[in-house]
Amino acid sequence: MTNGDSSGTLITAEEVSKILQLPLASVWRLARIGVFPSYRAGRLLRFDLEEVKAAMRASPQARPSAARCEMALLQPRETKENSK
Repeated sequence: MTNGDSSGTLITAEEVSKILQLPLASVWRLARIGVFPSYRAGRLLRFDLEEVKAAMRASPQARPSAARCEMALLQPRETKENSK
């Protein structure tokens, strides 16, 4: 990220994760399902922070509480078969 001027500045998923205090996996998931707008150049994925913030305001799926709930749902649950 550059000097704080976000006009057209693209940042990495890791930077989005740190700035928005979201798990990196949630940033990737939200980009994959189209909630976070992203730009791909080959294998690189980049984000415009202002576009991501606008998407967070517009989409309940992108709010941190939703991301935490999703992460909790992905954790393996202990079943009777697993505990034997």
